[in-house]
Amino acid sequence: MLPFTATALPAPDAWVLGVGQSFKGWGDTETQPLTMEWGARWIVPIRTQDPARSRIGLQRHEFWLEPAWAFIATPTYDSNRIDNSWLRLSFVGAFAFPLNSQDSLLVTLGGGPTLLFTSIPGMGSRLNGHYQLGIGVERQWGRGTITLELRYHHVSNLDRAQPNLPLNGLQCMLGFGF
Repeated sequence: MLPFTATALPAPDAWVLGVGQSFKGWGDTETQPLTMEWGARWIVPIRTQDPARSRIGLQRHEFWLEPAWAFIATPTYDSNRIDNSWLRLSFVGAFAFPLNSQDSLLVTLGGGPTLLFTSIPGMGSRLNGHYQLGIGVERQWGRGTITLELRYHHVSNLDRAQPNLPLNGLQCMLGFGF
């Protein structure tokens, strides 16, 4: 007998679509893959409070688990191949500050592992780490939400292999919560 009960993973709280681009000259970035991303978001509430009682106007603090699959759409890569992609798992802290009765300002900070299924010049390893910092807006829409975020995104192999030329860029993320 197992000491725990196996349960199915609950359905995600949101679906996320994104596009990202790294920029030559941001740090040591030399490669500029354009990525198109699809993922899920599970939301774990940490704290909800009346913004009037918060010194900084915080309404919600949440933990987001975001697994995402990114396809590299840059013409220098074969974008028709499934192995021309990466899989990332992000552990994100999200903070919501109300703007009005329907809209909130979002501030996000997170990171996690990134597994490359293709060879990106300068990366040196298929197993990498990433971190991100973002700002966005969330709009209540009926019983669901729509989020629009802009994130700074950094991917590197954490000096585990050489070369270690990072990818530093921006991601635009659109989320649909339900």
